[in-house]
Amino acid sequence: MFVWVMATGAQNMDVEQSGQLSTNSSPVLVEVPKAEGYGNSSLLTKEVGLVLSGGGALGFAHIGAIKALEEYGIEPAYVAGSSMGAIIGVMYAAGYSADDIMQIIKEERLYKVGRLMTTQSAFRNEGFSTHKTLLLELAELVPHNSFDSLERKFMVCVTNVETGEAAYQHEGGNLKEYVAASASIPGAFEPIVIDSVRYVDGGVTDNLPVSQLLTLNPQLFIIGVDVLPFVENFEAKNSIDMLLWMSRLFQSKNMDPNRAKCDWLIQSFALNEYHGFEFKRYKEIYQYGYDAMKAHIEAQQK
Repeated sequence: MFVWVMATGAQNMDVEQSGQLSTNSSPVLVEVPKAEGYGNSSLLTKEVGLVLSGGGALGFAHIGAIKALEEYGIEPAYVAGSSMGAIIGVMYAAGYSADDIMQIIKEERLYKVGRLMTTQSAFRNEGFSTHKTLLLELAELVPHNSFDSLERKFMVCVTNVETGEAAYQHEGGNLKEYVAASASIPGAFEPIVIDSVRYVDGGVTDNLPVSQLLTLNPQLFIIGVDVLPFVENFEAKNSIDMLLWMSRLFQSKNMDPNRAKCDWLIQSFALNEYHGFEFKRYKEIYQYGYDAMKAHIEAQQK
């Protein structure tokens, strides 16, 4: 069973800028209040799995959602993500708090598209840009470059270019390479080569990898954060809007089976105001995620 929660607007919110690595981030079992209709039990005690969807700049909502979880003492033991969800997810799995992540984005200017992309000729390469900046940032933030050394269990989804199928990684090395591959939008970024295999954006094949995370622990209570919910009655203003809409529509429909497997499905509707390349709006998009998660948690406590 799942519940949809909509954040209908974004308000300005001052984010505390700690700039420090969280030391209180070890996974715990949490008691999660459940609303009527969730089953026979009124109280659930399980390990929590947090699944973060892709969505470009709209994925900044994940940070706000994590902030709300922190405020209510909910600490996921497992994290999975695709694309932007993988980038935010790996930082959280490494022990960084929501405030830490926002501080990193501000200090490293990761809200600037020009900072994120290292452009090159698209005629001689498989993408307009490399992921040089992201790889350097991850090397600094997670220097061990290993899934096994993270504070939380972490799974990332990538897409195998040769087979067109989703691939998942949750152990071993090449952590930063898999995360960069998961965020390599085809055409925009070059594929990432790992062990002679080319990988691109995990969101192409599995933008909300709930099913695969459950293979690690079928008893997880799954909290899914979806930043690309389906929106009816969309009105395109131009051809680019229509192209983005059709791509989003296809991706959104493919997410439905995994949405249905979430115990809590939190949907951020920042896409009503912003698109996936508006990185400069990271604070406003953050607020959508925070509002949606907080509203859902408070609804469960009534």
